[in-house]
Amino acid sequence: MNHPNLHLKDNSTRLVRVLSELVGAGSGSPQGQFAVRFGALIDLSDSILLARAQASLKGLSFTPGVSSPRGIRDEFLRLRADIVKFVLRCCVPGTSNKARLRFPEPEPGQSLSALGAAPFVAFYGAMQREIDFRARRLQARIRDEVAGCNPRLARLCALDGVLDKAMAGDSRAFFTAVPNLLEARFAQHLGALLDDSGEPDEPSRVLLALREETQALLLAELEARLLPTLGLVEALEEDQDQE
Repeated sequence: MNHPNLHLKDNSTRLVRVLSELVGAGSGSPQGQFAVRFGALIDLSDSILLARAQASLKGLSFTPGVSSPRGIRDEFLRLRADIVKFVLRCCVPGTSNKARLRFPEPEPGQSLSALGAAPFVAFYGAMQREIDFRARRLQARIRDEVAGCNPRLARLCALDGVLDKAMAGDSRAFFTAVPNLLEARFAQHLGALLDDSGEPDEPSRVLLALREETQALLLAELEARLLPTLGLVEALEEDQDQE
């Protein structure tokens, strides 16, 4: 039986939903266009690479690992929870937060207009890089452990590794476009709360709104980045069910 905490089917489009809520609904269905867009990301060289990798699977050597399926699942859940806690901790403003990365806020006496959107964009970009590093490290770790369970899963993990390399550049390009949204949202929030003096009324409301949106985007990104790793864990559990 699959672990109930592993399933993200109902939430697998969270990033699409969060982005849609922030920028407004566009024309067309993102879900319906996914297959076409995904296919467009795989160019000829990547297709050749994948074909060669698939052809080499028959001769793939298998080395049994020492991790149990339950241990691999629990490790994934634990490490995923650690990254979520990291995101939540960094999104808390204030000098009492000892996190290396911290959600920005104005200095005493500094207005939001003077602070500007740049610190929020920079914070988001730094968080993206950290999440990307942690998610890729987790994926590589789980991939290595799942590959040691049996020859069938070893072949799946070999393909996962090749696909991960083929998609790395396009994946980073997609996610690096997201921080630009925060700059536009900062201007929208600031404009909506400007009083007659040209300064925002209740600036704490702007900071709270930006913090909530930033946190929602980061968690949705994390979920999207971990989907390939989740797929490996679910493949492991399905393999166990069939034995």
